[in-house]
Amino acid sequence: MAIIIQSHLFSWNHIEARSDLDRFFLVRDNMPDENIVLALEKQRGNGRDDFPIRAMWNPSVSMKVRHLPSLLAFSK
Repeated sequence: MAIIIQSHLFSWNHIEARSDLDRFFLVRDNMPDENIVLALEKQRGNGRDDFPIRAMWNPSVSMKVRHLPSLLAFSK
């Protein structure tokens, strides 16, 4: 009987071997988040814009990619 070894369709080893910045770019470039950002901007309306939604979205995504508990961890 022949044994056929199947390769994995997707392996996390390739992702984990990348740098944090490479993983962030991979997520940022492939995540369909435009509707989320538009909804957040619509919800804000004409309120204060000290921290624009689009400018704060990338650090929020980066926190999850780097497994950081808060934005304060960026300063370390």
